[in-house]
Amino acid sequence: MMEYFWRQSSPRWATANVPDPECEDLEQYAVMASLAEVLVESFIWRLELGLRRNDKSIMNRTLDPPPFVLEICPPPRTAKVPHLEEKLVMHPEEDEYFDSPLHRRNIFMSTGWFYTV
Repeated sequence: MMEYFWRQSSPRWATANVPDPECEDLEQYAVMASLAEVLVESFIWRLELGLRRNDKSIMNRTLDPPPFVLEICPPPRTAKVPHLEEKLVMHPEEDEYFDSPLHRRNIFMSTGWFYTV
């Protein structure tokens, strides 16, 4: 799914256009908003590596990468979603968590797979 979203380079697929997953379930809302923010952070990480959303190949790059439009969070939708009062552990078998929008909302889930290239 991540790679599919990454490869969609038209402006309508910009991360700023991710729709608000607003719902009454605060836990679900916190997870969905955090996932949108992790998506943005991971896309920025890829862009800073020199990858571009419209590239067909990432191997054997010999030229400097072209400029890029910075991905942004869907403001202010995700910023308004509060952290959870109780810790939510998505995968109890995992024991390493890194700072992420999920972690900042008291949701513990590994986000490493967002950063695969």
